[in-house]
Amino acid sequence: MEILYHILEETLTITAFVIGLMIVIEFINVKTDGLWSKKLQTSPWVQIIIGALMGIIPGCFGTYTVVSLYVHHVVNFPALIATLLATTGDEAFFMFSKFPSKAALVTAIVFVLAIIVGGVLQLTMKNKFVGLLPEKSLPLHDEPECHNHEHGHFLKKHIWEHVIKVHLPKIFFWSLGIITAITLLETYVDVQEFVSQNLYLVLLLAILIGIIPQSGPHLIFVMLFASGSIPFSILLASSIVQDGHGALPLLAESRRAFFLSKGIKIVLAIAVGIAGLTFGF
Repeated sequence: MEILYHILEETLTITAFVIGLMIVIEFINVKTDGLWSKKLQTSPWVQIIIGALMGIIPGCFGTYTVVSLYVHHVVNFPALIATLLATTGDEAFFMFSKFPSKAALVTAIVFVLAIIVGGVLQLTMKNKFVGLLPEKSLPLHDEPECHNHEHGHFLKKHIWEHVIKVHLPKIFFWSLGIITAITLLETYVDVQEFVSQNLYLVLLLAILIGIIPQSGPHLIFVMLFASGSIPFSILLASSIVQDGHGALPLLAESRRAFFLSKGIKIVLAIAVGIAGLTFGF
């Protein structure tokens, strides 16, 4: 019973914290409607910086926005990769709930890496719109409800329809499942001993699971780090490769761009992960 109480308490605490952060992010997103796309069109170098900033916004909003703009030829591939490198999807909410200072460090590192990689690609790539068909026009949403920022619009469309109905069940059940699995593992298996003897295998698993374009599976590495079972370098490698479910629209529109971006991130994650394990961080 004590174990069950611990699992439920931690699950509810994390879920409440994450949902609270999501509501704040949703409110900011509604109030700044239209600001992002205007800034992203300024220049390729500004696109990279803004793309990286969009990426570090917790959740899927920033990544969805930049993927949509890329598909419609508003931003180019270097800006897209900067966004995908910087994002940690919904896992960002969990990291800030469990270890805020380390989460801030992860965010800072992936942001810097995103700017560097985006800049290198901007200087070296000839085809800046990988895997895209001829230019599409960007759909503009001029419906009154899109611009009605009154409180009741906000509650129904963004808090209830998006955060509560879509994200709350996923967050609760993923948290419950992962916390239960880790708690049982730590009860019956010496997880720290296994990880310490198989660091490179765990790093490989983190990178492979990071390929999955979905929030949830990567949460296991967040929880393992929170419990002290894996080093920071493996958490960082996982954060580099994964992009939550924000890249799902890209997979639908351009598999070539999706897999090229994943390939770049895998190479970077391997290099960062091995360097981290070699130097002990």
